[in-house]
Amino acid sequence: YAANGAFEPFLAIFLIQQGFSAGLVGLIAGLQPFAMSLATPLWTSFADRLHSHAYAATISAVSAALLCPLVAIASFTSSFPLTCLTALLMAAARAPLPALLDAVAMKSPQGPEAYGSLRIWGGLGYAISGLISGALQQSSTPKIPFLLYPLFLFSALVFIRGALSMVSLAPTSSQTVSSQQKSSMVGDVLRFAARPGAKPFLVIVLLMGITHSIVNVVVPVFLSSNLHAPGFIIGMSLVCAFISEAPSFLSSKCLIAIPSVGPLKLITMAHWGTVVRMLLYSLSAFAASSVLSVATKDTPQPW
Repeated sequence: YAANGAFEPFLAIFLIQQGFSAGLVGLIAGLQPFAMSLATPLWTSFADRLHSHAYAATISAVSAALLCPLVAIASFTSSFPLTCLTALLMAAARAPLPALLDAVAMKSPQGPEAYGSLRIWGGLGYAISGLISGALQQSSTPKIPFLLYPLFLFSALVFIRGALSMVSLAPTSSQTVSSQQKSSMVGDVLRFAARPGAKPFLVIVLLMGITHSIVNVVVPVFLSSNLHAPGFIIGMSLVCAFISEAPSFLSSKCLIAIPSVGPLKLITMAHWGTVVRMLLYSLSAFAASSVLSVATKDTPQPW
């Protein structure tokens, strides 16, 4: 999560500084969730075949770390197809890491209800590294996120293998199926999609992924381009976001335990909270642009 925090919020700013239009940068951001959605089942199938999730996570982390500088190199050519391709390959390479680490958290000795108290450390790492990356980018070079991402990711490799070796992600005997029932990854996906409510759930997950991906691009770009905020301020916005989400992580165990709430209502509340968040972003962006337009005597632009 620290690696992502040092890189994700600043990629769009860097690409715009390299001369790419906001529309092309937004297209890259919108395509990344599709690349990750397609790659994650392939990675998990690969991990199952290897019977080693730690090995698969290591290959994923190393691949993403090596591809990260290639994104910067591709952007120097001003070629959108090449830059988009390397960015999507990097997204596909790092796709399984959150799922594997979430699986570790869910298999922790404290039980899945303790997920929030563990996941909060990921949010903290994301915020701190974003603050560091923004401050260094402001004082040194805009290419600093492409250096910090591999650094944090290679550092995490030491802990990834240890964490994944502490828990068993293999199916239990009650979950084991016969050889006649075993099939390809595509068959497993189709069987899951055939379950009642699975298709709408998958669509919602995809849409939420696209939403968050676009927001992660729009907000830093708006702060940088429209409000001329320095990198340190962009990093501080990540710290503020972590402070606002920390109570949700810490209270998730208690909320899930309440019979009248439960996981489904929590997911629904989170989705409605995301809708409100988008509206507040729009209103605050319009208000900020209006203030700037008065100061500069320009026409206010919401984005």
